[in-house]
Amino acid sequence: MDFTLSTEQQGVQEKAQGLAREVKDLSARLDREGKFPREILELWAQEGMFGLALPREYGGQGLDYVAYVLAQMELAQACPASALILPRQPRSVRGDGGPVRHPGPERGLAAAGGPG
Repeated sequence: MDFTLSTEQQGVQEKAQGLAREVKDLSARLDREGKFPREILELWAQEGMFGLALPREYGGQGLDYVAYVLAQMELAQACPASALILPRQPRSVRGDGGPVRHPGPERGLAAAGGPG
């Protein structure tokens, strides 16, 4: 079995490492002050860290779960609070400010005016 990361997975991991370094000091300050990490979440959303494993047809990145877990692991080292929000908010935050459609049965989405 080959456990070598794909080029795409390595790219996600490297991007997440950079974002983690970028927010580490801010995260520590917000944590000490007991403040919600809104700026961090906004940055991560702008950089495409939300919806990584959500299919493209529903507004996500369409990546695999290995890429998602790599991002989660790297981001959590800098801001555990924000990293815990990532898997719970894929439908409410997206880098371009638009909603991410909730995946579901295609006929239900079509009836609601979504893809399908």
